[in-house]
Amino acid sequence: MSRALALLALVSLLPLPAAADAWVWRDETGAEVFTDDPSLVPDAQRHTLRRMGEALAEDDGDDESGGWYSGGDGDPQARDESSQAAQLRARQRQSLARTLDELGAELATVERERLHADNEFRRFKVGGRIGAADRAAAAKARVDALDRRLAELRGELARVEAALALAE
Repeated sequence: MSRALALLALVSLLPLPAAADAWVWRDETGAEVFTDDPSLVPDAQRHTLRRMGEALAEDDGDDESGGWYSGGDGDPQARDESSQAAQLRARQRQSLARTLDELGAELATVERERLHADNEFRRFKVGGRIGAADRAAAAKARVDALDRRLAELRGELARVEAALALAE
């Protein structure tokens, strides 16, 4: 065990290689391709080229700079405005995607709660125990409340999915 710790400490002291700029672009099939040399990207796919960690700019057809990396001079102000607009759209899509994820998680939680409440209702519905009718009524009320919450969540989920589809 102490050898493993000593080896780990030794490896952590080794210098790491310098990180070069990493670029991502999409080929004609839509697959992401990684490169460290943007000049190797075919001209037809230059509009999809971006640095790792940056959002992909939307290709709206009026960008004359040839994408985020065109290899040429271009108009820096136009590129900045286009980049800012693309970053804003990317942030909006990310926000909608996070909202979608949160709604999906809440929906799954409420569905589990509803299933549990429905099982409890079925268990006490048959009676036979003291207070079973009261517990069955309480479980039925909980099932009804969870059904209403599920309907709200599904409606909100549909609205967010529609907004995300429009944003893309």
